Formats: sequence, C-alpha cells, structure tokens
Amino acid sequence: MTEVDRLHRSYARLLRTYPRWYRRERGLELMTTLLDDAEPGRHRPRWSTVVDLVRGGITTRLRPPRGFIARLITVMVSLTGGLVGSGAAVSLSPYPGPPAATEAIAAAQTATGLPVQDVPGPTVKCFETACQSTPAGDDVVAYDEAPMRVDTTVVRLHPLHQEVAALVAQADARVTAAGWQVDPASRFGATFAAVNDRLGLNLYVSVGTGDTVRTDLILVTVSKRVSAATITAVIAAFFGGLLAGWLVGVWAMQRFVRHGRSRRRDIRDAAVPFLIGAALLISFTFAGVMTDWADGISPEDIQAPLVFLLFWWPITVVLAISGVYGLVALWLAARPEVAGDGRPTERSPASRGAAG
Repeated sequence: MTEVDRLHRSYARLLRTYPRWYRRERGLELMTTLLDDAEPGRHRPRWSTVVDLVRGGITTRLRPPRGFIARLITVMVSLTGGLVGSGAAVSLSPYPGPPAATEAIAAAQTATGLPVQDVPGPTVKCFETACQSTPAGDDVVAYDEAPMRVDTTVVRLHPLHQEVAALVAQADARVTAAGWQVDPASRFGATFAAVNDRLGLNLYVSVGTGDTVRTDLILVTVSKRVSAATITAVIAAFFGGLLAGWLVGVWAMQRFVRHGRSRRRDIRDAAVPFLIGAALLISFTFAGVMTDWADGISPEDIQAPLVFLLFWWPITVVLAISGVYGLVALWLAARPEVAGDGRPTERSPASRGAAG
C-alpha cells in the first residue's frame, strides 16, 4: 500500500464524522482537496487537519438547516426527548413507599403534641385523585399513590376548635426546634411545609373540617424525600434525552429538506400531530415546574408534573397517538430521497434553507 493510499484511508475514516448526505454530495470534492493539499511523502493527516475535520463533522451533525421553523422543530423534539427521558427515569427509579406509621406519628406529635390513635390496617391504594375508602376511626393512614410515585402517610388529629390556631402557630416553632427546616414560601394561613434531611422526610401541616362542630381537623402529611440517586438519574436522563432529541431533530430536518414536494407534504402531515403533543408536554411540564418552584417547593418536585403527564390517561392517550405520528414522520424522512418527479434530489440542506 502506497503512502497516498494510507493517507486516503485515514481521510476516509475522518470523513465518517460527517453525515452520509454530506459525504455523498461533497465527500469526493473534500477528499480531492485534502489530498491535493498534502505535501509529498505524508502518509497520515496533520493533527490540525484531524481536529478541523472532526469538529466540522460534529458541527454538521448538530446544526439544523437554516430557518426559524427548522430550528423551532428541532428544539421541540429535543425538549420532548429530555422530558420523556426524565419521566422514564422517575418511573423506573426505586421508591420506598410511604413512611412507616411510627415515623409519621413521631412527626405529628413533634408538630402538635397531641395524642394519635393508630388502628392497624392496610395501605390505601390511590390512582390519580381517587383513593380507596379510608378505614373508619384510624388516625394514621398510609397512601400508595402509584403511578404518581408520591406515597404519603397522613396523620389526623382532632383538637378543639378554639385550640387550632394556637396549635398551628406553635407547630412551626416546635418542628424547627426538632431539626426540621420550615419553608417560608409554604406558609399560607394555617398551613406550612418542612423538610428533615437527617430523617429523609417531608412534612405538610394543614387544617380541615372536623367530625363535630366542636372539633377541627389538623392533617399532618408525611412523605419520604426523593433520594439523591433518583434526582441524579432524573437530571442525567433529562440531558441525555435532550441530546438524543436534538440529534434526531437535526437528522430529521436535514432529511426533510432533501425530499421533494410530495414527500415533504406527507412528512408535514404526520409531524403536525406529533408537534401538538410535544407542545402539550412541554407547556404543561414547564407550567407545573414553574408553579412548584414559585411556591418554594424543592426542584426535586420536577417528578410530579412529568409523571402526572405520562400517567394521567387522557394526556397519555394524546401523547401516545402523537408519538406514533412522530415515528411515522421519521420513517417517511428516512425513506430514499427523491425529488417531486421521482429523480434523486441534488439539493443540499445548506442550500435549501428553512423547512417550509
């Protein structure tokens, strides 16, 4: 094998960093230029040339076609990938279930100092907002809220009506003295939230209507904090899905602009339902997360709107249907590139501009 052949093979391997359409349209021209510029006797590329080719290939794979619409669709596909990845990480992550009754009772008595009646009974199953009937006379009830993955144990306390205001006012100071961190933004009337990193618990105190006209109801809701491993997995899955979605979006748009008018119309027809579903997912999740953060809830609560959207059946159906349309659009984009008259198209993404 001659030195020119070895140099040619090295350049050919480096050119694989570019997309196939680029190699097909400009590969021969680029290879000829590289070989012509190489000094006699060289059998391997310069490091500067290697860096330039790899950087150029990666940039070409990451850059969507010109035009606002093409870039907007790429961003939407990327965000959808990130959100679906996060939701999958939440769904697959291990959850220990609701706190033990002893943990919940200890938290409630720390907050109020009132006695608690605990009647042994099974965990109450919930789905969305509907739960099985709560056992009568039991002040301590564990709720399994799958698939929302926000399992809680609720302690019901029955003070006299005139004692409620003082008890709630004292509860804030009592839990603080016991090592809980009260969230100032969560204080609203007679309610507040607190966390205890040492115990790994969340606590929420609220007031409800009592069983008689003489008593009120103080509800102490206790849940286990999401583990650091789960939060790490959710964040990693979000950014991994974000990158994967960006690559898919760029690939699809680069394929789209190379097809003829008829094929582009078919791809658009299939992509519109997907984009509607993606817009719903992005909008609802963004609104939910922003609301939680505005209320002072920990960023770990990103799990709630994600899982709610992925498991609330009306939204699940919409997302599933839009996902099928998205796969159809990708399948159409992946088909052989032909112009409107059936001939192979010669136009490149760089020259075609936006995806409209």
